[in-house]
Amino acid sequence: MKRTSFIAAVIVLLLCADVAWGQETPTSQNMEWNIVEYNYGQYTYSVISTGPDTTINETLASQLYENGNYVGAYFTNDDKCFFVDTLGNTTLLYDYGLQPGDTAFWIPIEETLGDEEQYLIVDSVATTQVDGESKKVLVFKPISDAVFRLIRESWIEDVGSVHGFLFPTRFRLLEAEAQQKCDLTCFFQDNSLAWMNPDYTGCDVSSVTEYEKGEVLLYPNPASNVLNLFLPEKVTSEKINCDIVDIHGNLVKKDVFSCGTQKQINISALPAGQYVVRCYDASKFNQSAKFIKR
Repeated sequence: MKRTSFIAAVIVLLLCADVAWGQETPTSQNMEWNIVEYNYGQYTYSVISTGPDTTINETLASQLYENGNYVGAYFTNDDKCFFVDTLGNTTLLYDYGLQPGDTAFWIPIEETLGDEEQYLIVDSVATTQVDGESKKVLVFKPISDAVFRLIRESWIEDVGSVHGFLFPTRFRLLEAEAQQKCDLTCFFQDNSLAWMNPDYTGCDVSSVTEYEKGEVLLYPNPASNVLNLFLPEKVTSEKINCDIVDIHGNLVKKDVFSCGTQKQINISALPAGQYVVRCYDASKFNQSAKFIKR
């Protein structure tokens, strides 16, 4: 997409934001978003919550707090959700009226390896249950910078991004091998659990640390001729597929073996460079690890 198109879209959105001023939204419920982040071996847990309603330019908005600190406010207008930061800048945070093929113009992705900016494009629209009500889920096409960073973004109507309510204001690609992750674990309305991430058993860090203990292990790293690979003992599938891809995402080697065993992979024929081993089964297990071939 051309930069000029993006600028034009931003102007339209700003005009829409101006129209929104003066239109009151109903008093919001007390809401809370629980978010777990994992950054290179360290977990952090944060909570975004709503505070008392406030009036901004004659528009009724809900205050937002992150771990007790005021970070701005938000208000809704039809299918759109707007965010007002602490400096008074207004941006379109969500548009739940998007359809397949539509582009979220306000989230340019500049972290890719290509020269052109990329944008979130709606792939499909599904539904899920939030507090017993059916809500839309906007599923976007995955974005990747070849093999090392990836984002699979989805928006749940009235809940927001599966990576956290304010994630669109901090949008970034995450390390594909789970060296980095950012997930919305739970969403509460009036102190009642309204939605829970199906990949978690709880809302805080304790629900994920046990799952992350077993990861794909590679050694030595860097390696020259033979790469030793261990799979987590928690994987019970009889058949595990392991693919090796290069920095451009090209499959260079493929293997199949059973879980819980050591596998020696001959990499002597691979050119020197960075690679990713991705191991997966027919169910839920899917982990990757990066290595360097000398």
